[in-house]
Formats: sequence, structure tokens, C-alpha cells
Amino acid sequence: MTIPAVWSRLALRLGTGLAVAASSLVLSAGQIPQVTFRAGVDLVDVEVSVLDKNRLPVRGLTASDFTVLEEGSPRPVVAFTAVDLPPRIMPAAPWMEQIAADTHTNSFAREGRLVVILMDRTIAPDEYPEARRIAESAVSQLREGDMAAVAWSLHGVPQNFTADRSRLLEVIREPVVNMPASDTRGGECDCGRCSINTIAQVAEAVQDINWRRKLLLFIGSRIPGRGGTACAAANEPARQRALRAAEAGNLTIHVIDPGGIRTLSSGAASQSMRAAMAGAEARRVGNLLAFTDPTGGRFVHRNQASEVLPEIFRESASYYVLGFEPAYAGTDGKFRRISVRVNRRDILLQARRGYYAPGRPAPRLPELGDDVPVALSGAVAGLWPRTNVRLAVNAAPVALAGVRGGVVAVVVNVQYDADDARPTSSTTQLSLLVGAFDHTGRAVALDRRQLSVAPQTKGNGPPSYEVAARVIVPPGRYEIRAAVDDSTLRRAGSAYTYVDMPDFARASVSLSGMMIQAGQPEGPVPGASLADLSPVTPTARRRFARTETVTAFVREYQSAGRRFMPGYAVTEITDSSDTRVYEQQQRIEPVGEEHHPMDFRMDLPIARLAPGPYLLTFEVRHGNETARRDVRFDVE
Repeated sequence: MTIPAVWSRLALRLGTGLAVAASSLVLSAGQIPQVTFRAGVDLVDVEVSVLDKNRLPVRGLTASDFTVLEEGSPRPVVAFTAVDLPPRIMPAAPWMEQIAADTHTNSFAREGRLVVILMDRTIAPDEYPEARRIAESAVSQLREGDMAAVAWSLHGVPQNFTADRSRLLEVIREPVVNMPASDTRGGECDCGRCSINTIAQVAEAVQDINWRRKLLLFIGSRIPGRGGTACAAANEPARQRALRAAEAGNLTIHVIDPGGIRTLSSGAASQSMRAAMAGAEARRVGNLLAFTDPTGGRFVHRNQASEVLPEIFRESASYYVLGFEPAYAGTDGKFRRISVRVNRRDILLQARRGYYAPGRPAPRLPELGDDVPVALSGAVAGLWPRTNVRLAVNAAPVALAGVRGGVVAVVVNVQYDADDARPTSSTTQLSLLVGAFDHTGRAVALDRRQLSVAPQTKGNGPPSYEVAARVIVPPGRYEIRAAVDDSTLRRAGSAYTYVDMPDFARASVSLSGMMIQAGQPEGPVPGASLADLSPVTPTARRRFARTETVTAFVREYQSAGRRFMPGYAVTEITDSSDTRVYEQQQRIEPVGEEHHPMDFRMDLPIARLAPGPYLLTFEVRHGNETARRDVRFDVE
């Protein structure tokens, strides 16, 4: 994307005569004048946080309070929205906050925060407890609509953007599955450049995401800076790249030092030694401020730094989105500097400082093979999925004979928007790409297919269809990225989800992912065959009508070579008030003398459930050994 895709698509769809009206994009009429756009016009949007002298959000401003300048020349504000994020409300049922959906969509809330928690290589071993407290405190501050990612300057991005608090906490405490928790300081990082490069990669990843406030929480003690050394010269391009991307994407960088207040020297040190240490400390702080000051962030170096996180999140709880029509109509891809002013005194303003004109070189695409089209590889290239097509993706790990690890069964749901072009025939052609990516962004396994599908329309809704894929991976944690290039829509989209592949052969007790079938499918899902993995036809849907027949399936495994342990299987359904509305328990006994996986198939009592959200839990218990799967679903 170049400049804001959301507003651009709106203008393209509505065409000539689009007026700024009272809608979700603007405030009520009268605050800004009616403006008519030329067909296909792009707006540049600017997210602005206005803070008072106590760094508290200033609310109640209108479009007339702001001035936007592009390359020093004023531009009229033609669209305006004030955003107040909802307060965090603890639900009656703890599971509604603690357990994330197993189907992930790319239809995100438009407003909210994107938070990247960056654990840097400069965290000393004795500082890790406080560093983890800082990161955990950040997770606890997330509200509805917020998403967070966890990055390590030496380990890539073990957790991409998600609202799943439990998964975020897991990778904060252990960045890579099967890596010892203490093994966090190895790897190559010439001149400390990996710290700067990680900041740059994060800033570029979120640069073109609109309407959200973006925060980078750098947890570490130092960032390489300028100077006359060879390292400083080698680091300068990365430093400029990081700051330019932060300016273009309105990324606020906060540096939080887990070492707290530092003692420079003992009383016995010489005056020259104390002066040298003071100078070194001043340079260290100055290098950190070089990233916080230009972006409006904080430098926190105090004991119990984790206590500052509520204040940092409060700053971005209220902000404004301004839209202006760019003066420059060229396509040279150059950076256009903008500045925002507000007619208030004694304020701190955090705002985007520029945008790139159309024509920028395309970002580097992942190495997925020469046969993967650019539309698909580009859709899975970044930390943020491509939202041009509405997708939902579900991934379930299943053991596979002769494979250490297993196969991930993937179902992708594609739904047309109400104003999308309807298929002109009974079928549409599409390209499907599904990949399993590790924490470094490397593709571990791929499944690519050319398919012909028949979109189905239910009721008055838009057409939709589902396709299937499968990838084989060893034990570990993976991000599953699915992309679809639809010939009817003439555009590509992607959605990301996550899967933990157990070591089925070695785990005492383990479960496959839970697969859900809705209704009586007419045949298998187009794409990869999943018949050898499950007796049900899985769907990525998790919203069901009370008239539907819904069946859940899960398979239990016990480690090979050990005596089968009898036990119990418990199925429960819990509602949003934390009331158990369904429970079934059955005894698990060995079948025959040989040890085989055991299948469990459950018909859910959907017709007896009131409309609303529910949690389906399946757990097997064998003495002290247990395994559990949870699935959230809704009844219409």
C-alpha cells in the first residue's frame, strides 16, 4: 500500500461526488465543511495524540483546532475523527479474556493500538526478572481492539500481532519453543546493529497501517549511537532507516531500562574515573533519547519500571485521526514531510511526520520459490496481513505416521463484502498459498494450489466459500499465513493464525486440534484432502445458527512404547456468565492389546443454547497427566 488504503478504497467505491458526511469516518456535520472529492482521490491520514503537561490526553478538540502542513504549505483537514478507546472491563467469565479464538480473521477492529514489545539483547541476566515484569505489565494493559506482538533483537518475532494474552505471555517467558529459557543472549549482532535493525523492521512493518496508534516498547539498556567510530558509521544507515520509518508510520518509541537507576561509581573511585563514567552514562542516555524524543516517547530509567506501563498506555487511550488531500500528485516514491500543529499551549503532540508518495520500490518478498506469484508472496510478506479480501483461517495440528511432529490441517474461509462484485458464474478461480513460518520469518513448509470453487450464498448474506490446505512441520511454534488471490475480486488477501505442534510421539498425553463440522457438507472442502486426518469435514466458521447440526472432533494420543493409561474424557460448554450449561464425562479404556489413538466425536447441543458466546472445552485425564483443547463459538 502507498497512502491510506482504507480511505482510498472508500473514495474509489463511492466515486464522484463523495462528500464528507456524518459517519464512522468523521464527526457530526458542522465541525468541518462539506467537501467534494474527485473520483479516486487518496487521503493521507494522520493519527495524532495531544497530551497536556502531565502527559494526559487532551480531549474535546475539533478539526478547526489543527493545522496540517505538507512540505511547509498548509493543507485543509477534510476528514476528522476523535477516537476514545473503551476502558478495560473485566468480563463475568474469565475465559472471555483468557482464551482466544482458534479461528483468526483479517477483519480487525479499525481503531485501537498496535503494541510491539521488543526484548533487546542488552538486557543483563540479573535484569531479566524486571524485563519480564515490564513486558507482562504491557500485556495486562491491552484493551478490546488492541493487538500486540513480541520481538527479540536476537530471535526475530516469536509472536506476531495477536490479542491472545496467554500466547504473548508464553513467548515473553520463553522466546522459542524447545530453546532453554536461559539461552537468550547468543547469536550474531555486529556493533549492536541487530537492535537498530529490529526497530527498523518493526517500524516498516506497521508503517502503512492506518487509524491505529502504534507503540514500540524497547526494553533494554542501550542502543548504538552516532560518533567517530567504525561501528557508528556502519550503523548510521540502519539508524536513519529506523527513524524515517517511525516518522512515516507515527510509531512512538518508548525505551524502558530494566536496570533502573544506575550507580555510576563508588566513593573510592578517582575523580577522572567518575568523570569518565558520567560521560559514558550521558552518551548512553543520549543514544536512547535519540529514538524517544523524535517520536514523542518516554525514556524510563527508574526502579520498578513496570509500574510506568499504565501511564504509557493512558497516553494513547484517546487520539484523533485527520485526513487531508495531498498536494503532491507525483509517483516518484519520495518521502513527503508533514507537520501537525494544534492551537493549544503547553502540549506534547505525537503525530505522523511524513508519508511516501506512490512509486516506492516494492518491499523485499520472502523466498518462497519461483513458482509462487508476487500477489501471493506479497500477501504473506509482512507482519500485518493483507486485508483486501476478507479471510478467516483455522489451523489444527494432527499426528502423522512416520513424521516427527505432524501435519497442520488448515481451512480458509473467504467471504465477499456486500459491495463486492458477485461471481458472474457458478465458480470462481483462485490461487491459494498456505505456509508455516518460524520465529525468524522463514517458511518451514508451503502448500500452494490452483482451485476452482463455487461460492455459496446463505440467506441475504454475501457469497462465501472454504478451501483446505495441509503443511507438515516438526514440533514447535509456528505462524500459519494463508493467502488467496481471487479471480472474481481481482485482488489478494491474507490472514494469519498460530499453531503449536506437539511432539506427539514423546508426550505422555496429547490431543490433536479440535475440528468443527457444521451441517451436512455435500462433499469435502476444495483443496487438500483432510479425510485421513478427521472423520468430519472441518470448517473455519465459529458462528452457528440454532438450527444447524454442529459436531466437534478431537483425537487423543499417548506416547508410543508405554502402557495405555485408562482415564476420563470431559466435555463442557460454558456461557458468558461463566455458567456451565453442558457437561458430559466418559470413561477411556484401552481397545485391544495394541496402543492406538482414540477418536472423540461430540454433537453439540446448539439448539438448546441461547444466542451468545460460548466456550467448548474438551479435556482428557489420566491420573496426573492431562491434555485440553478450547474452542470459542457463537450461537445466533
